Amino acid sequence: MLRKQQQMQPPSPEAQELLAQLHDIQEPAPVSWWPPAPGWWILILLLLLCFLGIILLTRYRRKKAARNRYRLEAVTLLEAVDIDKPAATAEINEILKRAAVTTFGRARCGNLTGTQWLNFLESCTPQECPPVLARLCWNSSTEEHLTPLTIKLCANTPLAG
Repeated sequence: MLRKQQQMQPPSPEAQELLAQLHDIQEPAPVSWWPPAPGWWILILLLLLCFLGIILLTRYRRKKAARNRYRLEAVTLLEAVDIDKPAATAEINEILKRAAVTTFGRARCGNLTGTQWLNFLESCTPQECPPVLARLCWNSSTEEHLTPLTIKLCANTPLAG
């Protein structure tokens, strides 16, 4: 009980003076979101560079696909040629001529025929044209038909460019 009485007594004048100097706790100002820390600036810059890289890569691939579209069309047309028809050699020659004119220009290869055309094709490829294929494809008076073997040889002789 004695303690309760001591606790209830008013504080001493010195304690009252110290208590009077106390103020409410002031919270610091909240951390601002702007300007962001340097790490955020670096992250934003990296994201922008990645986005720009993706855009440039996409544009490059689209342009490359557009430049090579004629090759894909030529391959599709070559695959569609019926090799059992007598006109198959003329069709293949026409498709190769169209691809060559697109690649090298009409002035360089548009008016070539016969041996000149064959020499031009051989100069554009790293492989030599097999003699059987040359005889079948470039001799307009032949009555022979293309066989799957000669078509395979032709397919393995790509145009450079």
